[in-house]
Amino acid sequence: MKILRVLILIICMWGCSNIGVDKDGNSYWTPTSQVVNVLNRIKVGDILIKNKLILSPTSWFGHAAVVVTPNIVGEYPMIGKGFVLNYLEDWLSEDRDIIVLRYRYFTDSFQRRFLKNVLKYSNREYQITFDKYNSEKFYCSQYVWFLYYKTAKEQKDPHFDYDFKKNDFFILPYDLLELPQFEIIDLK
Repeated sequence: MKILRVLILIICMWGCSNIGVDKDGNSYWTPTSQVVNVLNRIKVGDILIKNKLILSPTSWFGHAAVVVTPNIVGEYPMIGKGFVLNYLEDWLSEDRDIIVLRYRYFTDSFQRRFLKNVLKYSNREYQITFDKYNSEKFYCSQYVWFLYYKTAKEQKDPHFDYDFKKNDFFILPYDLLELPQFEIIDLK
């Protein structure tokens, strides 16, 4: 029975192993050690997604953060921490692979509103909730998705998919890779 549980866990954890791969099988995942050489290609509003780590339960689903200044990342990293700002280089110091997503319609006006929302929703506590629209408590990927959802709504952005994962309660880091109107930035 224990072996069956372990096999199910492994299948669930690696079930998204083809995410972040183009139609030709090329991976968009980039080692953080390479990303530090192209920091100038990362922009405010970019979503950073770290890969899953099977040996670390807190990283089984990956991790997501958002770039809030050219050198600062905002995130809800773990229970007990709340919102945290980190230097981009420090955030990349962990030996993991990342993907960078960029909203195709991230205009100057959108950016101003987006950054206001970063500030407005940065004083909440970390908690995994069963309501992705909850603005009182956040976890990493829900916070990132909510920022875009809220900003797009306030901007009356016709491009944003307001029904993304409509029937899902959670927004996990790898779910963000499926956001329409976002593109993966090739950092290689």
